[in-house]
Amino acid sequence: MSIGGKAPKAGEVFYNPEMGKVLRSLGKHGAKDGFYDAFPGKAIVDTVQKHGGFMEMEDLTTHFSTFPDPIKATYRGVDLW
Repeated sequence: MSIGGKAPKAGEVFYNPEMGKVLRSLGKHGAKDGFYDAFPGKAIVDTVQKHGGFMEMEDLTTHFSTFPDPIKATYRGVDLW
């Protein structure tokens, strides 16, 4: 997301209210229900369908992750999750 068509500069305050809504949904409903079974999942399905895809909400709500634990890598002494 950009600010007035440009990337934010270092130290510039950047607001992303849509991301805030997603994070609140995750906090309120948990990771799976707050994302896949809420408005973020609906937005994904709507976008896929808008571009000719066949995804349905059921595809997201019934999905079972093959990665039950977070994926982690260490780069230059920093853990990346």
